[in-house]
Amino acid sequence: MSFSLPSYVDPTKFELPIRVNPLRPDEIKKITENDYVQFYEQPEQWFNNKMKQRWFNYTEITQIKTTLITWNVAESNPSTVKLEDLFNDADLFVICLEEIDMSISGVMTFGQSELCLRWQSLIELSLPPKTYECIFSQQHGGLAMFIFIKQIMKNEINDISVSTVSLGTLGMANKGAIGVSCRIGVCRVLFVGAHFSANMGPDKCDECYTTARNQFQFPIPPKSHDYEIWLGDFNYRLNATEEQIKKYLNDPIQLITTDQLTNSVARSSAFGGFIEAPITFLPTYKFEKGTKNYDWKRLPAWCDRVMFRVYQAYQLSIHKYERLEICYSDHLPVRCIAIIKPRKINTSLLKNSWEEVLELSNYISNALVPTCELSTKKIQCGEIVPYKTIHSSIEITNTGRIPASFNIIYISTKKGEEINPIFIETNIIKGDIPIKQKINISISITMTAENIHLIRKIGNDFIMQIMIQDGGVFFVEIIFKISQTSFGLSPKQLLQHPDPFIISSSTTSIKKTLLPKEIVLFINALNKHKEDPKIFTTLPTIERFELYESVFHSVDSMEELDKYNICVLSEAFVLYIQAMGGIFTPTIFISEDKEVTDNIIEPENNVLVRVICSLCKDISKVSPLNLTLNEVLSYFSQALVNRKLEMNEFSEITNEIATYAQSVRSVEKEMVETN
Repeated sequence: MSFSLPSYVDPTKFELPIRVNPLRPDEIKKITENDYVQFYEQPEQWFNNKMKQRWFNYTEITQIKTTLITWNVAESNPSTVKLEDLFNDADLFVICLEEIDMSISGVMTFGQSELCLRWQSLIELSLPPKTYECIFSQQHGGLAMFIFIKQIMKNEINDISVSTVSLGTLGMANKGAIGVSCRIGVCRVLFVGAHFSANMGPDKCDECYTTARNQFQFPIPPKSHDYEIWLGDFNYRLNATEEQIKKYLNDPIQLITTDQLTNSVARSSAFGGFIEAPITFLPTYKFEKGTKNYDWKRLPAWCDRVMFRVYQAYQLSIHKYERLEICYSDHLPVRCIAIIKPRKINTSLLKNSWEEVLELSNYISNALVPTCELSTKKIQCGEIVPYKTIHSSIEITNTGRIPASFNIIYISTKKGEEINPIFIETNIIKGDIPIKQKINISISITMTAENIHLIRKIGNDFIMQIMIQDGGVFFVEIIFKISQTSFGLSPKQLLQHPDPFIISSSTTSIKKTLLPKEIVLFINALNKHKEDPKIFTTLPTIERFELYESVFHSVDSMEELDKYNICVLSEAFVLYIQAMGGIFTPTIFISEDKEVTDNIIEPENNVLVRVICSLCKDISKVSPLNLTLNEVLSYFSQALVNRKLEMNEFSEITNEIATYAQSVRSVEKEMVETN
């Protein structure tokens, strides 16, 4: 069975270098709480991180024999130079040539030039035929850099990125640096060929290094590469006199103690963290051209160097560090033969690591089920009375490892269907709960004229259902008791209940009539104030709910209502009538003929309609605001019918009731007739 690696766990797509410490054996199957969170929020990133942690397990060392050559050719003509002795048997050659052309036009030449191609051809002719391939060749002013690799290994180097920096005076490229960043296996390698300023002291050389390193533009900064290799004419000299140099010229170990670059590395003013192979060869500068004789116009020095910085997870072996006796320039070439040991992916090992991570992901995925807890499964709301809002709440706590989403509905316990109990207001119907957090679900119940019949109909025969998405389901009882109240009962039901709903010491004695005693109580109180300009001029508002509650409590106790403001009392009366659920339907034709109406509307309801009409008629006659009968009756048009009226229906019903009201007598006479 072939092994196919998903793109999101492909190590070649990782952001290199991989700077993750290898896992210890006891950590391979370890799962932390943070794993659950990361897997839920960013599963692909979690996979990548887990694979990165195992990079040492599925990679293996590959050895690349690398020859690094730096040579200041002092504008030598490539057609006169023989390079056969410059090369050995290696997998990879990195060659940096300084001062290939120091003319004005030369230091202003960049990229592939004719001179650069001539040097490239010379190198190719000096290597075994059909064995190596040039994968990089570029000139930057007086500097040129070339990279050759064995053809059978050319696919080993990928993702090449190039950056150059000019280091000469006023930004000229007579001095400069060429950087080549590439990927070998799962590590990043940076090769830098450089030529620093000459005869300006070690501080200037340090500055050239810092400037080049800071100005390079790569996908990752130089310091983040796993291998960073610099080669070139760095122009560091010796802190020694001519006499001292001559004395120790044949003793490199003693003479190197005066080397400026060694001192800069020790002080970390340049090449901090870099290493160099021990120098056992004589200084490479300055010679009389074409000879092995030093030109004492300049003191000898090791200007030409190769420096390495290697990340701790990787290895480097330096086999030889030498100067070559090729005498064309005033410099001798320096060659360093090293084995770099990047790590490459082993597909078989990669499959094993991927299966380990997949096993962890399956375990986490199965455990990532939203889990919550409720503070209670019974919400106690107490007694429900008209226009008194009852508040209660429940807490949902997310006890799981991932955020939880919830949704609330109400279910009928009789039919098992979703219902909409409009008398319950829930602050949150659906939402999200962060990990280890809680959310408060508050409910409020208010018995109003609009919902009293639904409350009486379904009572406690429903439950709250809290559904956790992809998780469990909770059922919560909402327990309340409907108070003993006349509110919401029809005239017929009220007549069947002769006693007060609430026994009170201040209960008023009212003799039995064809009108419910509660209506008589209202009518008597309102009739006393029929000349008040505020009677039936305002609509019920939520701000007066507490006052309405008090009025209805007084009505249920059969207490006198004179203590209430006429606005509150008239609004409460309209609500009381509305709560009855409709005295007649809008389709009933109301006739001026009392006998016709009596045959259509139930007797108890008809008596109520006549008394209301007579009250409104009397008010319109004495109204200081000159209210018409229609204007007063309009407060009852909606309250008297059993459904919501459209605008055109509202006017029509009001007109019909007003027409019917013409046949009624005064309140006193209508009340007498009900006895």
